[in-house]
Amino acid sequence: MTDVTAAEIRAALGVADDVDPVAAIATMRDENATLQATIAAGPGLPDAAEVAQMRRDLADAQRRYLTLDGERSAEIRAIQTQLHEREAVSRVETLIQAGRIQPRGRDIATSYALTATPEQWADFVSLLPGVDLTERGVAGGTELAALEPTPTEIALARQMGYWDDADVPKSKIEIMKIKAAEKGYTLPADFTGAT
Repeated sequence: MTDVTAAEIRAALGVADDVDPVAAIATMRDENATLQATIAAGPGLPDAAEVAQMRRDLADAQRRYLTLDGERSAEIRAIQTQLHEREAVSRVETLIQAGRIQPRGRDIATSYALTATPEQWADFVSLLPGVDLTERGVAGGTELAALEPTPTEIALARQMGYWDDADVPKSKIEIMKIKAAEKGYTLPADFTGAT
């Protein structure tokens, strides 16, 4: 065993040269005992039952969160589905109004609109025939017979000065054109009135 000097002990303890090393060691023992008593009297670690209860509470909270998150996700999906259906119906109705789809094809077109991608829908629409709904038909056959002036209409036209007995065919054509316009028919410019 080697001899240790008092100066080496003081240096190891980190105390000044004028402090008694034995007293410094005793002070350190007292401080250590005080720290151990403080730790023992502190809040300490939870016991196993408390830890188990905390784990059950945490698991229950996670289950509630997942349930609420699932319900919210289901509500969001339902709203998105309703919005998608409304958009599909709106697209189909627009095409029906434009004369591109007949009303009897509404269900089939709506079904396709619900499943088609935007590109597929655009391709579908581009292939649809266009129909001009503002176009008026040309009268013919039975429609022309209905346009023939009646004796009452001829008498009224005479009283108003629209009937010319010298040119009966021309007067008859003028009355027929008026009646055709009222019914939404278009008579050709070279219409002669022959039925």
